Amino acid sequence: ATHTMLMPGMMACLLIAAVSAATKPHILSIIVDDLGFHDTQVNNPEAPTPTIGRLVAQGIRLEKHYAYMYCSPTRRMFLAGRFATRINPNQAGTCSNYLPLQFTLFPQKLANAGYISHFIGKGHLGYPTTDHLPINRGYTTHVGYLGGAEAYDQTEDASHDFWHDDRPANASLLAQVWYSTNFYTTRTTGIIDAHDPSIPLFIDLRYQGVHGPYVEPPIWEQVANTSSNTYLCGPEYSCQVMESMVAVVDAGIFNVTQSLIKKGMWNSTLMVFFGDNGGGMGGTEPSNNYPLRGTKGEPWEGAVRVAAFVSGGLVPPARRGTSLSAQISVADWYPTFLTLAGLTPAQIADDVEYGNATRSLDGINAWPLLLGLEETLGREYLPTTNQSIIWNSTWKLITTAPSTHWFMPNDSHIEDGWTCRARGPRNQSTGGVWQCEVCSDAEPCLFNIIDDPSERTDVAAQNPDIVDRLRGAMLGLNFPPYTGEDLLPAEIAKYDCLLDPNGAQARKHFWGGMMGPCCHPKGPGPWPPPSPPPPPSPPPPMPHVPGLHSNLDKCPDFTHNPQSGDLTLSFHGWAWNGSWAGHGVPPVRIRISVDDAVVVTVVANISRPGVVGTGAPNPEHGFAYTLEGADAASLGGPGKHDLGVAAADLAGMGPRTWTPIHGSPCVYRDGKPLP
Repeated sequence: ATHTMLMPGMMACLLIAAVSAATKPHILSIIVDDLGFHDTQVNNPEAPTPTIGRLVAQGIRLEKHYAYMYCSPTRRMFLAGRFATRINPNQAGTCSNYLPLQFTLFPQKLANAGYISHFIGKGHLGYPTTDHLPINRGYTTHVGYLGGAEAYDQTEDASHDFWHDDRPANASLLAQVWYSTNFYTTRTTGIIDAHDPSIPLFIDLRYQGVHGPYVEPPIWEQVANTSSNTYLCGPEYSCQVMESMVAVVDAGIFNVTQSLIKKGMWNSTLMVFFGDNGGGMGGTEPSNNYPLRGTKGEPWEGAVRVAAFVSGGLVPPARRGTSLSAQISVADWYPTFLTLAGLTPAQIADDVEYGNATRSLDGINAWPLLLGLEETLGREYLPTTNQSIIWNSTWKLITTAPSTHWFMPNDSHIEDGWTCRARGPRNQSTGGVWQCEVCSDAEPCLFNIIDDPSERTDVAAQNPDIVDRLRGAMLGLNFPPYTGEDLLPAEIAKYDCLLDPNGAQARKHFWGGMMGPCCHPKGPGPWPPPSPPPPPSPPPPMPHVPGLHSNLDKCPDFTHNPQSGDLTLSFHGWAWNGSWAGHGVPPVRIRISVDDAVVVTVVANISRPGVVGTGAPNPEHGFAYTLEGADAASLGGPGKHDLGVAAADLAGMGPRTWTPIHGSPCVYRDGKPLP
């Protein structure tokens, strides 16, 4: 991206004006688990993620967005605004205290600023006490699992680490989680549909996809097997499985963003999307970090430089469709979000006395950078793992790293073939064994990641002064961490606890066999507390009458956006397929065409109210789709134009038979519908 240098006073005025114009915007953050750098249209235009591709084109692609090399530290860094290496780089167990209550998480500060926040999906934060649950740290609601991995289907194959607000999920909720990506999407769209747009909203959507287990989504959502994806991604899994899993995430993001559009909230929303680390751990999992080196769990760029972008109406029109080459850390979203929420620097600060020292935020407000008012964040050192650090966005030192590989666009690997400099012991953070260390503490590696982003040429021998400088900087930034796994003795005294490494005793005696915190407030209980009264019984499910059904008998309205030229079609009603009885899901696809030219096909069950598979059809409910570019210009332009709407059965994977929903096309003249 090209930036124009501004005088400090002018920059400050523009920044204040930009924030004031969007006072307390809605914020949507989407974290995708174990996403490869090349798995989506963020960095690969051929990926089966058209929604992500469109949102990137309407937003800012973040070329150098840094996370930690695996899940839990990234997730804690996001909420605490502190480098994962300084908090603690270990993976959190259920009862690990790596996110102490002494730290104020940014959703807690958002709550004080009038926001309503919702946590949907995977946690992996550590919950030694019930006070550590999201519902007690700034979130109005919480649903999802606490640990690092779970089954996608909670109805049959699950260990039942699944929580709802302050208690383990009940059987009724678990029965709805037949594929978690869809459940989290439905949960999120329901929250948006019920939200008052005048109240600022923060949605923290953390998809389980595309983390293992690598299982196929429901058949009607699978990407078709083709000659380009039937080979293996890694030694075990078909690329078709991975493409299908990421395509369902993409469809979910479509539904979420369309809900915001329909609710009139998108134009005042900032959406932030990123992976919690790179993919393809150890070369055995089906993901692609091309053109980067290495996989999840390693200090190479393939693990820590993640696919990311921002989008939404809050992105200024002049910044849309651009790329940002400056480095951003996951920790930077803490002060960025709070700045947009109207907090002052003093209100954003979180200086905490912990471990005999003051612990301050590491994050830097990135909003001026996103607006194009600054070239960089001005950060000198960025610790990316406890074995690696970057200086001035250019020089990266790695003190310990395993032999690994480079990814290719076709998902194949090229092993690095580097000579082992040491034989590594078990790595304390990952629990893994790096048997062949090609960078070692005695012989570290140095890379110029501006000129060599794929880390192919070690230049440590030519730059001993830079190596020494970065070694010195690591103390205090990369190690030692200032939190431990256990609660402090004074904290334990406030609770009734059953402490063991895996939380097995608390699971058995506190939570009825479900995973949960190891400590709860002192008192007679019972634990968990009594459940609230059940909601009213839902209406009976739709009957499974074979064939396609719909009440989309009214031509859609459309709203013209004079700035972008886009047209938003608003459909009234629903469509479903009674031939498919699996989980009560209506696998129908709607096809939209303008003047007989197909524009788009969309999954029609986005139009269903409530939980997928339950509830009667609602004639007042509908769905929206936005046409862009030439498609919008043709329908909304002068003259007479036909809009065709048809439906097809998705139960099979063969050729589809398209059935018109309307007896005749909807006709528009000069941008207005004709009777």
